[in-house]
Amino acid sequence: MIKLNKNLFAHLTGNTAKLAGITLAAALMLSACATGIDKASMPATANPTEELAKLESEYTAASIANTDVLAPEQYDKGAEYLDEARKDLKDGDEQSKIIESLAYATSYLQKANEVAEGRRQYIPAVLTARARAIEVGATKQDITNKNLKKLDREVEKASDRLDKELSAEDVARLERGYMSLETQAVQGNLLGQARSRIQGSIDTGAEKRTPQTLKKAQIDLKTAETAIATNVKVQDAYGQAVEKANASALYLVEVLAAAKKNGDSTSESVAVKLVDQNRKIGNLSGNLEYAQGKVDSLGKTVNDQSKAITLQQALDEARRSFSKADAEVFQQGKNLVIRLKTMNFKSGQAELSQESLAILTKVSDVVNSLPTQKVVVEGHTDSTGAAAINEKLSADRAKTVATYLETSTQSSSEIEAVGYGFKKPIASNKSKQGRAQNRRVDVVISTATADKADKAMNQ
Repeated sequence: MIKLNKNLFAHLTGNTAKLAGITLAAALMLSACATGIDKASMPATANPTEELAKLESEYTAASIANTDVLAPEQYDKGAEYLDEARKDLKDGDEQSKIIESLAYATSYLQKANEVAEGRRQYIPAVLTARARAIEVGATKQDITNKNLKKLDREVEKASDRLDKELSAEDVARLERGYMSLETQAVQGNLLGQARSRIQGSIDTGAEKRTPQTLKKAQIDLKTAETAIATNVKVQDAYGQAVEKANASALYLVEVLAAAKKNGDSTSESVAVKLVDQNRKIGNLSGNLEYAQGKVDSLGKTVNDQSKAITLQQALDEARRSFSKADAEVFQQGKNLVIRLKTMNFKSGQAELSQESLAILTKVSDVVNSLPTQKVVVEGHTDSTGAAAINEKLSADRAKTVATYLETSTQSSSEIEAVGYGFKKPIASNKSKQGRAQNRRVDVVISTATADKADKAMNQ
């Protein structure tokens, strides 16, 4: 009897455990469905390395377009899946697992872009100021990056209620904050070395040994900082002051070295004469050729920075050429992308409509206004219909637009057409609205100065 009770107890306990396990699993599945998102369509045969690289580029572009602060919840969730895919690829995990993470990362990015698009209208000036700060290198300097994150957190906190959460004073303050970061970033790019040399000289005794030379270097540095702050986008307003500040900082280093060379017996005035004399005969450890090389290098840096800012001004002007109904204009890495929304191709056809000529004229004007090196016209469709038919249709439409640009632009740059069919959706094809977004033509413009501008912004 006792044995029977034990068996019965074990049987009942086991069933209860199984039931509890089933219940828990069901609860977890329901929870996942309630809080999750439909993953994007991505073939199991896709190359994980290529898909990861492409998606990383798209996340970078979305960040530049302010999606990360306008739709932080969706963007961050997608970034987590992207990190997971990156880690799994590095660890050599199964391809299916990596593809699944990339598919979810794609879905969350698409959702983030959709959410962000509906919120841009409330704080356009703030977002423009933020984009400029990032483009000139605010994320690459510790202090500016720290302050950038503080401002970003304010925007993120109010992201789902931008029209109500932020007062006019808040918006103005945020815009000023991002504009200040742009100025600080440019100052850091052009005067970082001068600042380091001056501070290093102070740390090694300049206040006592070479106070007058130190004072002049500090004044020249402050003058250059003020010149940049006064008109950060016009290099002619501060280029000469920047060169002078860097030259003064280098001179301070040389004078201090000369003052220390013979111990306490060498006064500042004697050290100055030694440096001036040795510069003339090219015989100091940092001789005239070396010093001139530094100044020449500085001049090139200032010039490249100027090109970067000039290019940015041209890109800003290009953005203003289009209404939101006409096109979405954004930077993608070193390229300017014009995502046309009003081409109005007839179903299954590639002929240009009369209505589309006006917006294509604007595109031609942008190509002519920039130092354009190459233009790639990308055709895209939704997922309705066969893949081969969609790919041919998208290629035909891209070629039609490319042909128009070839005949209407004055640029001698290469113009290429490519059709992707429905391989690169930007929204879900499950809804009518999403399919409409996916039927698009993207004009990708590469500029001749993009490489130099990119290097200048990263210095």
